[in-house]
Amino acid sequence: MENYLVVLILSVFVLLGALYVTIVEQKIIKTKDELLQHGHEITLESTRKELTQVKVEFELTNKALIQVKVELESTRKELKQVQVEFESTKKELKQAQVELESTKTEVKEAQVELKSTRNELQQVKVELESTKREVKQVKIELESTKKAVKLVKVELDKIITGPTSIPAFTATLSKDFTPPINQIIKFDSVKTNVGDHYSSSTGIFTPPRDGLYMISATIRSNGGQILHCELWVNDAMKEKLFGSNYSSGTANAVLKLRGGDRVFIQKDFRSGGQMLGRDWSMFSGYFIA
Repeated sequence: MENYLVVLILSVFVLLGALYVTIVEQKIIKTKDELLQHGHEITLESTRKELTQVKVEFELTNKALIQVKVELESTRKELKQVQVEFESTKKELKQAQVELESTKTEVKEAQVELKSTRNELQQVKVELESTKREVKQVKIELESTKKAVKLVKVELDKIITGPTSIPAFTATLSKDFTPPINQIIKFDSVKTNVGDHYSSSTGIFTPPRDGLYMISATIRSNGGQILHCELWVNDAMKEKLFGSNYSSGTANAVLKLRGGDRVFIQKDFRSGGQMLGRDWSMFSGYFIA
């Protein structure tokens, strides 16, 4: 391609030179014909001048040709540089194509993994739904089992008989005592405590199961004393007791209690009032039905 371009440019300049010489020769012949027609003689001096002029013009043409060659050489160098850059670009393009193919392969593999992960997720969802149904069924069975156990306990309570199966207690006060206001009275001398549901350390009876209970209490005041007490179940006051100057106050109540209730005797809000101990004051209760 490069050699063809050089030959083409040189051929153009040669043709231009030949054309120029032909034109000059035609001018010379025309000039001679004109001189002959007018009867003038062509002198050698005139011909020399014209030849000199032709040489000058030829020299200028030659210089222009040399300049064209210089520019052609520069163009050839630039073309060579362009070819080098073109080869470099081709290599970069080839490398980019290789990387593109690698990326396409990675994308394809990622798509395969994504599809596999989606399938696994779908399977997990199916298993999760199945597990939820199983848990729901287990909960239903558990509730059914709890109900059955509760019924068994009820039947067992009905079957078990004898004095040891009936919650019952009696406790007295061993020493004279002046209880502070709103304080639970601890009957510390335990006489009977079937099932250990009365606590002498707290003064509280805790029924083990729901039912009717007979609860009794007697308080006796010391000489010259006025004593006010109350029977409580949890946060509710049920009955009042009163004693003065060695007299006794007694309360008997049939109460419907629930397992876990707190039953106790408590001093009311009035200050003072000494309670006789030595088993004169007592707290008692037992399960009826």
